[in-house]
This record gives sequence, structure tokens and C-alpha cells, in this order.
Amino acid sequence: MQHRGQPSTHDVKLGTEVFAAISSRKSNIQVPSYDKSAFNGAGDRLPESDWEICNRQGEKPVEVVIFEGWCVGFRALSDDEVEGKWKAAVEEYESKGSAYCGRLGRLQLDSVKFVNNALREYDEMTR
Repeated sequence: MQHRGQPSTHDVKLGTEVFAAISSRKSNIQVPSYDKSAFNGAGDRLPESDWEICNRQGEKPVEVVIFEGWCVGFRALSDDEVEGKWKAAVEEYESKGSAYCGRLGRLQLDSVKFVNNALREYDEMTR
């Protein structure tokens, strides 16, 4: 993937670990930060030394976390659903040509499956 925010461009394991630590009220949790301006807008994670610390010893623990971003809340479809929607979109694209307004019908099935499979990884983090 070449654009930040798309499924498979996040460190899901790290996100899951951070949310679990907050949920269990561990102390001194380093919260990853991201710099969208790095690399001419391509972005990159800040070094750990620049991450915020939450639940510092002696402070009230975090009660609420707001997690927002591209594709947050999207869920993977079954493989059959993905293929069916893709085939219908391809047929529409082939029949309408340049009048086709969608994106799905222009993509390769392998690319669509890649994104769908990546969405499955997010389920653990966003339950």
C-alpha cells in the first residue's frame, strides 16, 4: 500500500498492545504518535522518545479512548461476498465504460482481496 491510513498500513499488533494496556490500567504507557508531515506528507511514526505517556504513576488512569482514522470500524466481508461485489462492479464498469463512477470495478480481484484480508487483522484491535 502506498497511502497512509489504508488497511495494512498500521501496526495492528502495537495498537492492540496499547489498547490492552490502557484497558487493564497499566502505568506509564507509551502512546505512539504519528507525524503526517514527515517525508513530504507520506508520514511516519515518531521515535518512541517523542511518544506521550499516559497513566503515569500517581495520576488518574485514562477512562475513555477515542480512536479515529481512515477505515476505523470497517469490517471484512466473506471471500464470497467480496468476489460477488467485485464481479458485479466489473460487469457495470464494462457496460458503462467511461460513465462508470465506481472504483471497485477498475481494480484487480487480488488487490481487493488483499485489502479485505488486511481488514480482518483490525478486528482484534477495534472490538
